[in-house]
Amino acid sequence: MNRFSNLLYFTILICFALTACQQDMGQEIPNNLKAIAGEDQEVTVETIVFLEGKVEGATGVINYLWTIKSKPDGSQVEIDESQKPNAQFRPDLVGEYILELTVKQHTFSAKDELKITAIAENEVPIQEPENYLSKDINEDTVWENKFEDPAIPDYIVTKEITVNAKLTILPGVVVHFKEDAGLKINGNIVAIGLPDQRISLQGEQPNSGYWKGVLLNTTSTGNKLNNVLIAHAGGKEFNELPGVRANLLLKGFSQPTYLELKNLTIRESNSYGLYVSSDAQLSVFENNSFSNNTGPSAFVPASQIHKLDFHSRFKGQNGFDGVETGGDLFLSNAVHWNGFNDQSKYLISSDLIVKSGLEIKPGSLIEMLQDKMIHVLQNGYLKAIGSQSQRIDISANIKDGIHNWKGIWIQSSHPENILSRADVSYAGSALIPGMSHKANIVVSGKLILRMSRINHSAGYGIYAKESQAVNEDIATSNVFGNNTLGNVFPVSLANPGQTTLQGDWMDWWSFNEELFNLDPEFYNVSSGMWFGGAATPWHTNRAGGFGIRFSEDGKFTWLITEKFENDPNCLSYSTEYIIGNYQEIGQSINFQQTFWRSKFYLSCDTSQNYEEQVETGTIRLPYEIKRSFHPLSGLAFWELKFTNPDNSTFSYFKL
Repeated sequence: MNRFSNLLYFTILICFALTACQQDMGQEIPNNLKAIAGEDQEVTVETIVFLEGKVEGATGVINYLWTIKSKPDGSQVEIDESQKPNAQFRPDLVGEYILELTVKQHTFSAKDELKITAIAENEVPIQEPENYLSKDINEDTVWENKFEDPAIPDYIVTKEITVNAKLTILPGVVVHFKEDAGLKINGNIVAIGLPDQRISLQGEQPNSGYWKGVLLNTTSTGNKLNNVLIAHAGGKEFNELPGVRANLLLKGFSQPTYLELKNLTIRESNSYGLYVSSDAQLSVFENNSFSNNTGPSAFVPASQIHKLDFHSRFKGQNGFDGVETGGDLFLSNAVHWNGFNDQSKYLISSDLIVKSGLEIKPGSLIEMLQDKMIHVLQNGYLKAIGSQSQRIDISANIKDGIHNWKGIWIQSSHPENILSRADVSYAGSALIPGMSHKANIVVSGKLILRMSRINHSAGYGIYAKESQAVNEDIATSNVFGNNTLGNVFPVSLANPGQTTLQGDWMDWWSFNEELFNLDPEFYNVSSGMWFGGAATPWHTNRAGGFGIRFSEDGKFTWLITEKFENDPNCLSYSTEYIIGNYQEIGQSINFQQTFWRSKFYLSCDTSQNYEEQVETGTIRLPYEIKRSFHPLSGLAFWELKFTNPDNSTFSYFKL
């Protein structure tokens, strides 16, 4: 072979070698190795022990190494074929031998220990009690209530065991777990207790973090826990969920884990009470209780929060009395988040990304970790409408002005982006990408914001990229306070023009009841029917209220109702329906009535009831329009004040 051929051949070899290296480097290297040395054993001295090493969490080439960590003094024993998974070992002296299996793949390794107890030939081997459980469950199994006394455990789990089949736990069963023991469900679990025969899974010692907990690591859809107590876990992690500890954990694979949880008591974890990973599914969640857990009551991803029910109790001396959440919300249908009956809170610990519909219900309390945000984009929307008695509150987890969160960023233009009676505070910690100013609420899409309190921003209360992005009355239909840079930006929003006379002006009762339009069924001129056929003006359909409407065509409609409450046992009211034409003359309005119907009603003396046509005429009343503020809520609104000929006054109101 000539020199050129040799050089060509050598070059090709190098290319092949480099290609192989690149391919090897491109392969994904698992980082969740788990070594399994096998069950502890008790044998007679000089008996051959067959070692069967295994590994989880990896495929391909694995390196094994068996070593002896400790042995009785004077022992000369060695392990045969120590670099193979299946090795042999013959104890030569009575005593305990601690063997260690190390598995390696690439740069990762894992270890597990095995204890061999060698006894003399004439010794009786120590028998594990019948109710001790130390082996994996590989066939369908039922745990029964063996002892009526709940102080006596029916079963004691001595280590982490894996259920690879169906495990059924009957009512009243009590299971104790030894230190660092755990229950991993790769198959299926059905544990259904009764109110007076609850199932108990708890530490052998009643100490927080005494054992690992229960991990569901399965794609089975039939997992059910009902009337079950889980206590004292969260001590150590499962390999499948590194960095997470809890009494009860859900994890899925390529398909989600499904679990039905009803009437659970989860308490005294050394971390979370419940942890639900992003690939798990809560099929049912009802009436569960969490208490005395050192971490948050539960972690549930944003995509599963809507499964939580109103009556579950997350408040009870937990590290955080509520549910931690965060992540993407991108579902096929809109969902809602409940406020909880016990006033538990949500804790958003990572950015909440809303790409589908989210409605936050009245009474919801949301706390945000520092520098986190709620980002509404694409076809998503955020609808948070509280009530007079149950406002919605979104604020920082620590309200000291130092740990502010980033804010709400409305990037979508969905018409359902509405915040009303939703208070937002202690945000504006940093700029939203692409925005010029930081604020509690940043709008580059579309938002309607009314009757809300926007306070304690490290920037503006509201920042709108364009004035058209928000309602024109945003500065006057909300309450602002202690916002570092100002209440609203751009400044043009802070000075809305004077309202016009046209529109519906409501009496004080209607305005407080949030009835901002006239009742269309108040009186029907054609049929003569009052209140749509109801007995009183305050009929239940609440289609509208009472007041005066000024139309752009110069016509007015005036609905007047007065209730007399001299006798609580006697309903009495008078009501007037007036229509006609109006004309503005300076600071006065000239009313030309064209129709006037009047009615009086007294339930305890119907002989005084009447309904009549009133003679029409003309009246001219001075008026003024001014800005006012609600004495309780601080909400800004417009007041239309009329002055009677006797100098007495009466007013109507609108937002």
